[in-house]
Amino acid sequence: MKKSFPFINLQSAFTRNLLFFFILAALAWSYRYWEILFLRPSSVHQWRQTDCLSLADNYYEGEWNLFKPTLHLLFSDGETTGKSAGEFPILYYVVGILWKIFGKHEFIFRLLTIAISFAGMYALFRLAYALLKSFFWAMSTVILLFSSPIYAFYTNNFLINVPAFSLMLIALWYFYLFWQSGRNTQLYKALFFFAWVGLFKISTLMTLVVIGFIYASEVFGFLKFKRDGKVFKEPLKQGVAFGVMMAVVASWYLYTNHYNAVHGGKYTLNYIQSYWASSLDQIHSSLKSLRNFIVFQVLSIPTFLYLILCLCYLGMNFRKLDLVWKVAIPLFLIGYYCFVMLFFYSLDSHDYYHVDFLIVPIVIHLAFLHYLKKNETSWFHSGLTKLFFSAFLLYNVLYCANNMRMRYWGPGEKPMYTAQLIAPKIDVENWAYFHWVYRNKPYETVTPVLRSMGIKRSDAVVCPDDFSYSITLYLMDQKGWTNMETTLKDSLAIIDRVRHGAKYMMIADTAIKKVPFLVTFEQHELMNYQGLHIYDLRPFATSKK
Repeated sequence: MKKSFPFINLQSAFTRNLLFFFILAALAWSYRYWEILFLRPSSVHQWRQTDCLSLADNYYEGEWNLFKPTLHLLFSDGETTGKSAGEFPILYYVVGILWKIFGKHEFIFRLLTIAISFAGMYALFRLAYALLKSFFWAMSTVILLFSSPIYAFYTNNFLINVPAFSLMLIALWYFYLFWQSGRNTQLYKALFFFAWVGLFKISTLMTLVVIGFIYASEVFGFLKFKRDGKVFKEPLKQGVAFGVMMAVVASWYLYTNHYNAVHGGKYTLNYIQSYWASSLDQIHSSLKSLRNFIVFQVLSIPTFLYLILCLCYLGMNFRKLDLVWKVAIPLFLIGYYCFVMLFFYSLDSHDYYHVDFLIVPIVIHLAFLHYLKKNETSWFHSGLTKLFFSAFLLYNVLYCANNMRMRYWGPGEKPMYTAQLIAPKIDVENWAYFHWVYRNKPYETVTPVLRSMGIKRSDAVVCPDDFSYSITLYLMDQKGWTNMETTLKDSLAIIDRVRHGAKYMMIADTAIKKVPFLVTFEQHELMNYQGLHIYDLRPFATSKK
């Protein structure tokens, strides 16, 4: 019996699966998941993390209507509620239920996203193994994905991007089964998961665009993807299934627009701001962020070079490629380019936007390996090739582990960082600066203190030093107002919030504390908690009239 490793029979599906999850757990351990699991929402994009947690928390606190998502921020219905909708909130709803059962613990949310991510990577592993018939190369595909800093970071996090991407991988696996068997039940399973992908993140449906192209090509007789027949043998029936799936996705976004129009609040920023509509300053800012930040978070530089070499090699042998790769690779590259050009602001520090398009390196990698398997078998099976690629993957894992450390704990002073053996100098400086300017630490632990002072969750507060929607409000678990979009720009804005029920003001940033119009409202300080100043605004309620 063929054995790929000493004493390990990889012909057994059980053994392969067991080894797969062992390697995945080892990678998670190397990324310090066991420590991160119990951290408060922190590091980069705390803004978006706390938006997600705020939605879950408000379900947990008693809003059990799935179709009425609510934030802590009182920016809807004349600044009296936090009702606002974006992505379909089923994940937040489930977290709210789990918190009711097991208690409010943020690690439950993290565990849920990890479980979904691992399920997605398992689907990718099965797909890669079915294509390549090699445990090593199938596992390499998963490690290539799981050593992407943005994928590893947002797997153990609260954002919806990795769950959406993971569900897309599961959908892709079922579509492969449909491709092989022609059974509509497999297609329906694929479309079921694609529907959830679209409800979570519409941009992650790029894979469905490729599938739609294959469908249209067969219907109109442009291309033939299978030698022994068609992929879609019942185009009318299968087309209706596609239509139903898209209608489900569209219905949610129509409802979202209606819900936000009725209540007046909108927390998502998914607007089109194309390259051509951006100012020169915006373009320079986005390109600078791409060069100095984004590129190091998506993949390591050696991985980018590997993918470029793969593309060049596949381009030179384009005529020998299977038709599906000839179609998929250009479409994914064009799709990613169109996304970036239409949402050009995504390059400006929004690393999580690019999780949706990690399918691009996966497809290039799989196409390259599939070509080698069919045309360069000596390379594909070579022990030297596998040894070299193992070293390459090890570097990627170390790179990712280092990135995770810097995101949460800063770069430190170890020689590994100062010598730039793992991280580029500019990336080290980025994370050092991020930790130096962080101002929200006291908000993370102040809630018990507030409750001991008699300040209830429903007692509205004002946070002039918070320019996000939810960071300080969620961390404190307080309803109220932040300075999002600089709405707290003068004393009249503060008085207006007092008229709407604001009782307290919180400021941690010393520079904001010295703003002249805010000094007026700092007359009644109740406490200084670790640099977080808590002021009583109730005496100013007499200004209502």
